[in-house]
Amino acid sequence: MLFEAVQGEGGIQCLTPEFAGVLATVAREHSAPLVADEIQCGLFRTGSFLAAHALGVKPDYVLLGKSLGGGLAKISALLVATERYNEKFGFVHTSTFAEDELSSRVALKTLEVLERDAGRIRESGARFEQAIREGVAAIQKKYPGVLNGSRGRGFLVGVEFNFTDSSEIPTIIHTIHQAGFAGYIYTSFLLNRHGIRVGVTLSRPDTLRLEPSALIQPESVARFLEALEDLCRLIHARKLVDLTRHFWNQEFTPRVLDTVSPVRYPAVRSREKLRKVGFLCHLIDDLHVKLMDPFLRNIGEEARNRFQTKLGAIAGPVLFHEQLVEGAGGKQIHLHCYGVYLQSKFFEKSHRAGDGLAMQQVTSMAERAARDGMDFVGLGQYTSIVSRNGLLLRRTGLNLTTGNGLTAGYAYQALVQAARDTGRELSELRIGVVGAAGNICCALTQVIADKAREVLLVFREGTEESQRAKDTHKAIVMGSSIDPARLSSSGRIADLKDCDVVVMGTSSAESVLFPEHLKENAIVLDVSVPSNIDERVYKERPDVKCYHGGRAKLPLGQNLRSDWLPAPVGETYACLGETICGGLVGHAGHLSYGVLTKATVLRTLELAKQVGMEMGTLRRVTRA
Repeated sequence: MLFEAVQGEGGIQCLTPEFAGVLATVAREHSAPLVADEIQCGLFRTGSFLAAHALGVKPDYVLLGKSLGGGLAKISALLVATERYNEKFGFVHTSTFAEDELSSRVALKTLEVLERDAGRIRESGARFEQAIREGVAAIQKKYPGVLNGSRGRGFLVGVEFNFTDSSEIPTIIHTIHQAGFAGYIYTSFLLNRHGIRVGVTLSRPDTLRLEPSALIQPESVARFLEALEDLCRLIHARKLVDLTRHFWNQEFTPRVLDTVSPVRYPAVRSREKLRKVGFLCHLIDDLHVKLMDPFLRNIGEEARNRFQTKLGAIAGPVLFHEQLVEGAGGKQIHLHCYGVYLQSKFFEKSHRAGDGLAMQQVTSMAERAARDGMDFVGLGQYTSIVSRNGLLLRRTGLNLTTGNGLTAGYAYQALVQAARDTGRELSELRIGVVGAAGNICCALTQVIADKAREVLLVFREGTEESQRAKDTHKAIVMGSSIDPARLSSSGRIADLKDCDVVVMGTSSAESVLFPEHLKENAIVLDVSVPSNIDERVYKERPDVKCYHGGRAKLPLGQNLRSDWLPAPVGETYACLGETICGGLVGHAGHLSYGVLTKATVLRTLELAKQVGMEMGTLRRVTRA
């Protein structure tokens, strides 16, 4: 039976004498050896030769290492009680390093020094432990809510930061902690700003590990506590630019260094057992990232890209928001929003390359949602595209919706309203659709085709005669009442010049629509995320009216209180809106899943009515 008296990588957790006594009793009852792992906590690290001695137990085997080499050599040793030792072991055991005379001599000298200075080391360890505990307690009083406290023994002490629901940290820090890396930001601050090196515990990244030399002096302890207080001051003030300024290779003004990040979302407290509904998404583009936190707005685009590139490559999915949402019928759901630190351009590139990296990210988010007990999960942005509208997530066992039905439904309603605002009906208009081969735009075009005078489908140049283009053309004819003579296709986006209305719904993360492509006084409805409209359209074509479609207005005047979900107050993306609707009506099974049909679009619009959700306010967009 193996135990570690003080679990180092487990967060400096100290076993109690009572628990150790139970282990010893169980080992005796089963005639099993009691093995003490003292590699990190032995050799007076905790004040006694073995940490197990403080627990009142006598192990049969003892593992030693690390300090045994005196900081100079790598060596380990196994101590075996006489009654447990097998004489043959010394003859049959071999090892590459078993006859390392140099390391063995260093180890013997280490033991000699430890035995000589045992009393002084015990006293110094006790003073260090007391100084850290008192210093941490003082910092806790000065900056409440930042630290949970300290624990450990002797020269093995952990300082735990508060990442619980009670902590008023920014959402950015909260999510980085979920990914396991907030502790590294804190240790980086201590090292780069104060010249103090401490460790992060691998299994408990909320805890910094202090393992100084036995020769540490009081002034060094005081320096550490001053540095820790400085760190806690910035965390408490939520001044992330100042906290991380050593990362960015740039100078900041005092005003920028004083930038305060908003506190993370409040933890949900509900006495009822509510349906758990999840939503999966990712970062859209740099504009979206800037909106997430004022800290990110102040570090510059190059630094933001570096931050996302490094963190996105190693961080898994994070829960960035949760709240209760109520429907018109009085039912509530517990909404959980999950995301990854990767932008649309990553998902588009991976999807086009077919390398599976984007799908791995979506799968990891879905698996996180399943572990958290989500009953119904919506797919946002590229998570729907790369998972083939949810079909590749069958094995997760989740009830899924892509949100495509309500996105298409509200985009159609927005188009009708935009046309009427100019005194026209769809029956009078020639409508060009870019992206009709996609799931949303194909179903949206079927709804539009029932009313429009003419419809032009624009495909990428050279693909207008492809099988996919032919299948799209056929699906629209079969799914609508349009006369085939009024439906045409083109591979030239310049042909949009003859269209009164342009609908954009591609899966591209780049600009597709430019000023020269548009008719005078044209209406543009963009349901792409990120937008496919080039910024020059807003600057050079004031006659063109641009709108973003696929927005939903939440029931009962509610608001999603998250800067990570950019939308006007009281509104959100229709894909998230559909997720909320499905949760509120208790929809069983999948909703908008796989190939989207016009029937599904109409059904999701009815579900939205049931819960009191409406199309978002139609707003003209005047800049990118």
